[in-house]
Amino acid sequence: MNDNHRRYRSIRTSLSQMYASEPRGSYPKKFFPETFRGLADPKGFGMERIYFKHILRNVSIPLISVIGVQFDYMLGGSIYIETIFAWPGMGQLLSQAIGWRDFPLVQALAIFTSVVVLALNLATDLAYALLDPRIRYGK
Repeated sequence: MNDNHRRYRSIRTSLSQMYASEPRGSYPKKFFPETFRGLADPKGFGMERIYFKHILRNVSIPLISVIGVQFDYMLGGSIYIETIFAWPGMGQLLSQAIGWRDFPLVQALAIFTSVVVLALNLATDLAYALLDPRIRYGK
């Protein structure tokens, strides 16, 4: 197992624990299965359909928000991680450019990072509309 595989596995493990605990905290326990079960049992729905059609739709919006913000934090944190562990990447390049006082490179990396963050936030907002049809943008 090489170092890159270990690095990404540790990042995935820590983030997956946070994502798994987020839906439980974003939806009140008193409404969790009982409210939907009371409405869906007379229709003959199974618990799988209740979870995927009703509960997951309501829980997905806070979960997508957390995932979008975490991608932004990971992009910003790459500067520290790559500098401390001497991994080659944009974070280390930015750190070296600051040390070398290469201001055009610092500006280019700052603009590139800003564009990536804006694109991630746009993708998060568009994912809201795809997951929950009640959310619409426009007129």
